[in-house]
Amino acid sequence: MTSYVLRPGKPSDADALVRLWHAGWHDAHRGHVPDAMCETRDRSHFAKRVADLPWASSVVAAQADVVVGFALVRDAQLDQIYVAAEGRGNGAGALLLASAESAIRAAGFEEAWLMVAAGNRAARRFYQRHGWSDGGPQNITVDGVRASAHRYDKRLPP
Repeated sequence: MTSYVLRPGKPSDADALVRLWHAGWHDAHRGHVPDAMCETRDRSHFAKRVADLPWASSVVAAQADVVVGFALVRDAQLDQIYVAAEGRGNGAGALLLASAESAIRAAGFEEAWLMVAAGNRAARRFYQRHGWSDGGPQNITVDGVRASAHRYDKRLPP
């Protein structure tokens, strides 16, 4: 397993997060959500989202000061988690996931939840390997576009 440093995200990470989030989102969603949704997710879309990030709710995984992944928590939700292609399979995702779960528990929630594109089987297997339960399919609407997703839940230990 590769060695990563987990730390809070900070504004100086913005460019790295835009690059990582844009590439990771398209990698995870293309072919699994309507094309109309993909067309609206250009770099400027992610730049706007990163500019509005609640940095205190984010964590990044870095190796030699290079950001290879990040997670964002909103209340009991693991809102975002992405790992750059070069960081996958080396433990960064598992570290980020565990950190996000800990943050949710520390905020007083006993159960965490997240949404994942229905067709993203790799992500769904990842969550299941880490103790998350598939709550079943759900239709969601994002920016006026309907997509199929699955809600995953995990009871968090005290």
